[in-house]
Amino acid sequence: MTTVRTLMNHCPHCNAEISAATGIDTDNGPKEGDFSICIECGEINVFGNYAHILRKPSLDEMLIARADPRLMTAQRIAKLRINKQ
Repeated sequence: MTTVRTLMNHCPHCNAEISAATGIDTDNGPKEGDFSICIECGEINVFGNYAHILRKPSLDEMLIARADPRLMTAQRIAKLRINKQ
C-alpha cells in the first residue's frame, strides 16, 4: 500500500481535514466513486467530483460498502484506533 497526497478535503461527517489517501488494494490515487474512511471519525465517505471532494455515500453506495469485507475490516480497525486515543 502506498499513501498519496490529495487535494485538501474535509470529511462530511466530522469536518476533519484530509489531504492523503491509502488504497486497500492499489497504489494508485483515489478516483471518483472510490470509498474512503476518515482517519478522525472512522466514517465512510466517497470521492466525488473527479476525486477532489469527499461526500457522504448514498444509500446504494452504503449497501455496496457494507458488502465489501475489506472495507468493513478497514473501518473496524480505524474505529478501534480512534477509540483508543
